[in-house]
Amino acid sequence: MRIKKIIKAYGGDDLEDSLRQRSMYFENAIESYNKVVDYVYIILYFNFELYGIIDKEKIKTKDDVIRISEKIKGEKLDKIRKWIKNNEFASEFSKKFDDYRYHTVEMRNLANDMKHRGCIAFEGSELHRNTKVTKIIDGNEIDITDLVSVLRINLDSEIKKLSDIHRRTIELQKELYYLCDFEKQIKDFLNKNGLNMSAKPPK
Repeated sequence: MRIKKIIKAYGGDDLEDSLRQRSMYFENAIESYNKVVDYVYIILYFNFELYGIIDKEKIKTKDDVIRISEKIKGEKLDKIRKWIKNNEFASEFSKKFDDYRYHTVEMRNLANDMKHRGCIAFEGSELHRNTKVTKIIDGNEIDITDLVSVLRINLDSEIKKLSDIHRRTIELQKELYYLCDFEKQIKDFLNKNGLNMSAKPPK
C-alpha cells in the first residue's frame, strides 16, 4: 500500500506502530472520559437517595441497585439536573457540572462517532478518497459523501484538548468529593467497623 511506503520513507514501521499505539491509547482515553458525566449522575442519584425522592423507590438488595441503575438515563437525567440545580446545598456544584458538560460536548460527540460511526482515521494513517456518494430521495439527488466518509482526526490536536478535559475532570472530581462529603462517609464507615484510619481527599 502507498501509505506503508510513505511511512517507511519517514522512519519505517516504528512510526506506523507508534501512531497505532497512540491511537489506541487515545481511543481508550476518549471512551473513559466520555463516561464521566454518566458516572456523576449515578453518584448524585444514589448519594442523595434520589431514587426515593424522584422515583419513590426503595433499596433492599443489590439487585435493586442494579435494576435502578439501569434506569438512570433519558428524562431521569433531566430530573437529577433539576434537583441539584434547585437544591441550595448542591446548586453551586450544579453550575460547575453544567460548565463541565459544556466544555466536553465536542469530546463526547467524538466518542459517540468513534463508537457508532465505525469510520474513524487518524491523519497520517488513512488513504485519500475522491469518491462522491449520492442518494436519490424523493427525486432529488443528495450528496451524502460526508456522512459515509472517514472521519479524520488530528491526533496531536485532540490529545491537547484531552489534556484540558483531564484537568477539568480532576477539578470536578474534587468538587463532587466535597459535595458528597465522602471523607465523613468513609470515616463513619471505618469507625463503625472498628478501623482506625482517616480518609484523604483526592489530589
